[in-house]
Formats: sequence, structure tokens, C-alpha cells
Amino acid sequence: MRQTEERDDGMITTRIVTGRGECKTPNGKLVAVSVRCDDDGIVEARLDGDFLIDDLGDHGHDGDHWRGDNHNDGDDMALIADLERTIIRQHVPIDESGFRDDVRRAIDDHPNSELIGTTADAIVVATLRAIADARNMDIDSRDTADGPASPATNNASAATAHSDSAATATANAPHPAPDTLSDRWHDLALHVVQDPQPYSPPMQMALDQVIAQAVAAGDQPPTLRFWNWGGPAVVIGAYQSVDGEVDEVEAVREGFTVVRRITGGGAMFVRPDDTITYSLYVPESFTHGLDAVESYRLCDEWAFSALHALGIPAVHQPINDIATPSGGKIGGAAQRRFRGKSGAPGCILHHVTMAYRIDGEAMSRILRISKEKLKYKVNEVKAVASANKRVQPLATQTALSRDQIIRGMADHALATISGARPGIIPDSVLVQARSLARSRFSDSDWTHRIP
Repeated sequence: MRQTEERDDGMITTRIVTGRGECKTPNGKLVAVSVRCDDDGIVEARLDGDFLIDDLGDHGHDGDHWRGDNHNDGDDMALIADLERTIIRQHVPIDESGFRDDVRRAIDDHPNSELIGTTADAIVVATLRAIADARNMDIDSRDTADGPASPATNNASAATAHSDSAATATANAPHPAPDTLSDRWHDLALHVVQDPQPYSPPMQMALDQVIAQAVAAGDQPPTLRFWNWGGPAVVIGAYQSVDGEVDEVEAVREGFTVVRRITGGGAMFVRPDDTITYSLYVPESFTHGLDAVESYRLCDEWAFSALHALGIPAVHQPINDIATPSGGKIGGAAQRRFRGKSGAPGCILHHVTMAYRIDGEAMSRILRISKEKLKYKVNEVKAVASANKRVQPLATQTALSRDQIIRGMADHALATISGARPGIIPDSVLVQARSLARSRFSDSDWTHRIP
């Protein structure tokens, strides 16, 4: 990504160089830093990635409008803005120990926003790589996240090793029997809904927000919704860079709509006939006291039970993936918390997209796959050479059709979740979602809030 430009203020010509660095935490997420530097230091920084943020202070939204402008929706974006300011304040060459402390302080200043899947050490490494990229230096031998070198690197290695061990221990922990749901599922009175018609990608993004708001306010019962996609889409995470993730020209040429969702995580490559997506909207109390890994596992507990009943041996792969026992990825989940007001129950939005089939060649043309992600192992499976090989869609696991899987999962939820019953999407929710789809999720400013 290295670029060079010149800034002329009349008497002095300043050379500006641009670079990008990435750091993937093993069994975690990728964080990326883009910088613009002059001779004196960093003049601009942008942080993005497929990490997750549990915004504990998110008190929901007012009607069709989110708080603030599109560039500062809540404390999650305030955290990112503070981290970017922290990067800009660093003097080059960077005091890595002091920088790490500054990043940790910035994170600690936002106690209501829990950064999941990445660390202060990873942000430091990504920044060092960005500066090296800008200045045409090679530091891969001294600041990799998984090898000995500088103090920041050693600390990052220790941190990611601890995360790796914790995630592996969690993955190897006993799983509940596939036909038994935990006590937290009792008394939810869950409504199981299937979209009555195909909805456009912006409408699907809007439906997730509006239904979650309604559940948070106590106006809508806990709901499990199976999506009916109205067209192909690339859905990027709340904190991802559009340019870093998608070849937009190619996406448009092939008929894909690029939209940004309200949750973190990575980009989703969607074709309606090749994709299964569901959302779970449950009261905040449902995941009370659980850490991130436990929360994702609980919210997908019914899905693992349903897939097992259909003969598909899916497993939870921390932090938030649904995978094959050999480690191939079937799908991924993301969450966002909506606080209730005046005693309302609040809501956890948990949504999942699983690949039924996948066109690896088309995905490779449209998505920009990070080499940093691909060099890591997944549960001791040898690192793969392409994203196409890493994904193992459901069609490789079963002879069932996509529609048979969806019907089977819905029927299993109705049969095994105490109090579950068929439901519908109220007309009032559809009206609000259509308005929000136009005003926000079709808006280029929202989609490109991180360019």
C-alpha cells in the first residue's frame, strides 16, 4: 500500500509517505493500521479490522437515527478514534514500551467497550509494520507477532500465546449433549420467523437493527429469524475498511451490493442460493455473566444441536466460528448489545452466516484476502494457501439441500426450545426497516465510514 506524495506550503516541500500494517492474533482477529507520515512523524492514522467490540454502553437508538453522526455512533467508535489519536501522538522512532502503555490506557478509558479478538500488543505491531511499509523498511524479521525480537514483539507473542491456549482449552472443553439445551433457553418464549419474501441487503441490515431495538424495548418477543436474501452481497464488519476488504469495481460488475453491518467481525460473501443466515434476538440477561467465547457458544447452542440432528458434525471454534471437526470454517457469528430503557429487557443481537456452497474464484475476485490471516494455523490444521481451501461449506458435509437444512433447523428449534412457537415480522417493523434501509444502509457515507 506504500504511496508517496508531496505537500508544498509555499517555502518548504514535505514528503508524505503512506503505509499499512496488519497483525493477526492466533485464534483471534486481525487488526490493521494505515498511516501517513512526514519527516517528523505520523500525521494521520486509521485503525480497522475484523475484531469485535462488545459495546456495553450502547443504549440503543432513537427511531430511524443513530446517536451522533455516521462517524461516531457510540463508544465503540469513540474507542477507535482515541486509539487513532494515540497512534498519531507517537514520536518516530517509536518507544514501543511507552506506546503499548498508551494504547492500554486508551482502551482502559472506555470500560463500556470491550475489545475482543485483538490486543494492545497487536495494535503496536500493526503500527510498526505500517510505518515500516511507509518508509520502505523491512521489519518482518524483528516485529512479527509469533517470533522473538523486539520487546513489543515478545510481549505480543506472550499475549497471543495466552489467548491461543485459552481458546484451545475452551474448544476442548466438554460440549453439552446435542439434544440438550442449557437452562438459559427455558422460558424464552422464542418466536421462530422465516422471512416471508426476499429482502435486499440494505433491508436485511435494517431489519436486524429494528428487530433488536424492538426486543430491547420489550415491544417484540425474543426471536429467531431465518433470512431470505434478495440479492448477492458483500457484507463488511462495522470496523472494517471497504478498500481493504473489497474490490468495489469488481463487486459492482458482478452484481454484488456492498453493505456495512452494525456488528464487528469479517466480510461475508453472500449469494442467496449459497448462503444460510439467521439472527437471534434475546434479552440481555440471556448471556449475563458469560465471557465472549461462552456467549457465542451459548447463542449457537441450538444451532449445533440442529446441525447434529441433521447429521452435520459442526463444532464451535473460538471466538465466534462454526467449523468442521477438522477445523474448516462453515460460518461465523457476530454480536451487538442493545440496552433497554426504564426497566426494558435490552437485547443481544447474535447473527450467523454459514456457507452452503461457495464460488471460490468469484470470492477471490471480489474480496481482498489478507495474507496475514492465511499464514496462521487453525486448531493445528496446516495453514492454507487460499481462503477457498479454508472454508468448508455445508454442501461438502451433507447431501441435504440448502432449503432442507433451513427447514430442518427451524423445525428443530421449534421442537427442542421450550416455549418456542412460529412467529411473523410485524408490519410496523417492516415499515421502520424500509425507512432505515434507505436512510442509513443504502447511504455511501455509512458504508464508507471507514474508507
